[in-house]
Amino acid sequence: MNKEFLKPLVTELASQVNKVVNIPFVSEEQEQLFFEMIITLVLETLLRQLLPEYVDKVLGLRSEV
Repeated sequence: MNKEFLKPLVTELASQVNKVVNIPFVSEEQEQLFFEMIITLVLETLLRQLLPEYVDKVLGLRSEV
């Protein structure tokens, strides 16, 4: 799966969320990774639903269902 295309966007969005949301007993680094994972999953799901041809051909994100 080619996630490099989404990486800058995911990192920026996760940083913005991480500034606002604090998870008790979790380090900032772990929060950042968590938010990046969640945002990646959400963006990939949205892209697959809204632009399936684009996702398959250009991004190389194939549904693994």
